Amino acid sequence: MFVDKAKISIKAGKGGDGCVSFRREKYVPFGGPEGGSGGKGGDVYLVADPHVSTLLDFTYRPHYRAQDGMPGKGKNMEGGGGADLVIKVPCGTVLQSESGGVIVDMNTPYQKLLIAKGGRGGRGNVCFKTQKNKAPKISEKGEPGQKLEATLELKLLADIGLVGCPNAGKSTLLAHITAARPKIADYPFTTLSPQLGVCSHKSVHFVVADVPGLIEGAHAGRGLGDEFLRHVERTRILVHMVDISGFGGNQPAENFKLIQKEISEYAKKINKNILKKPVIVALNKTDLCPDDAVLKQVKLFRKKTKNPVFAVSAATGKGVDALLDETVRMFSSAVTEDSLEPRAGREAVREYILEPEFVIKRKDNTFVVSGNKIEKFIAMTHFNQEQSVERFQDFLKKNGIERALKKKGIKQGDIVRILDMEFEYTD
Repeated sequence: MFVDKAKISIKAGKGGDGCVSFRREKYVPFGGPEGGSGGKGGDVYLVADPHVSTLLDFTYRPHYRAQDGMPGKGKNMEGGGGADLVIKVPCGTVLQSESGGVIVDMNTPYQKLLIAKGGRGGRGNVCFKTQKNKAPKISEKGEPGQKLEATLELKLLADIGLVGCPNAGKSTLLAHITAARPKIADYPFTTLSPQLGVCSHKSVHFVVADVPGLIEGAHAGRGLGDEFLRHVERTRILVHMVDISGFGGNQPAENFKLIQKEISEYAKKINKNILKKPVIVALNKTDLCPDDAVLKQVKLFRKKTKNPVFAVSAATGKGVDALLDETVRMFSSAVTEDSLEPRAGREAVREYILEPEFVIKRKDNTFVVSGNKIEKFIAMTHFNQEQSVERFQDFLKKNGIERALKKKGIKQGDIVRILDMEFEYTD
């Protein structure tokens, strides 16, 4: 089954908790703190694997989580780090945020990207030892790993894209020039998913993609619609196949114009670079028409379009070599501009994940505080440790949260909520 879109949920590993421990040995009074820090949580990486062809596995397993770090122990023993998680995706996969923005384009084989960073380990009490506090009874919880809800969208990487109305002979041509064996039948929409094949002609190798048949309104989702028009974006050259006998009651020229319009409408909506792609017109099924009718159609198309026009029969192979000669010539000289520029991987993702320092929303006598920094701090705080609570209060003051709450009009006895924690405000 070919699947080219999937939603996934990713979570990096949580850091291990720090440890509160004191050295206790015979004849060694006041041995001091020795609690070790927790280990780092595992990171999550995305890798473009040329051996993976669809996103099918992600429909069965949409949730991915890296291993958590191990907690620290006494005798200054640091916890072990969590194992990283590597997620393999097909080349040409675009990672999009929930809002539809592009996070990264995995368009290079074996491209590796850090998409969720594991949390650092919480510090043990040995890290909090100072001249004023030589026996700290305080430690940190591990930092939560970064989370990401995203959509994977596969846009096939192919050199040549075969487009046209249903039953134009695209699958037949693909089977003739490559080792691919797509289903071929005499009814519309025989091909329900894109097919790939590798063609070798005059020592030049290129990948050919059969894009399922398009109809009027495809750019708006009719028929197989824009679900497969996206695969046109990644091709260098388009070979527009036209049934020389017509299709759906339309003349060949009308069908050609119709499909070009659909591609144009899709390009205006998604990516205008598609309109710059070279196009070759292949008038197919010439074996079913008289020679004079074929010649008439060739002259008509050459008069109406500036694109190269070839009369071929994908079933018999007649004219296919001439078509491939022109394809190789254009392929060798084509300058490809990728439809989506690769993003600066790690930095783009980290900017996407980070939030404002803090946001305060008021609802009656309840003040909800949110933000990456404050939420991370509260998740790493042990509220059953007196010194940890004092440290948390200092954090609220130093980061201006207490001042911001006063500006919002907080009063004695009001409730402050952060994540699932609630506090009663006292001035």
